Amino acid sequence: PEALNVQLVNYKVSVIDSGMGTASKVRVFIEFSDGNCTWGTVGVSTNVLEASKKALADGYDYYLQLMRNPWLKLR
Repeated sequence: PEALNVQLVNYKVSVIDSGMGTASKVRVFIEFSDGNCTWGTVGVSTNVLEASKKALADGYDYYLQLMRNPWLKLR
């Protein structure tokens, strides 16, 4: 319930080392917003789903940490 206002506002996938073929690493950037602030997270893996999961989990975790620790500030 704490994160109901959080929305994913941008999702971008970049191939880091395309010369590796299917073993290439991908970088997933996700930008979030709660209506007042925005923040972004990155996940890296050879699997786009794993990289996406990491970035998504980190984004929500960051927001929840911010809610529990008001002295932290979104930039």
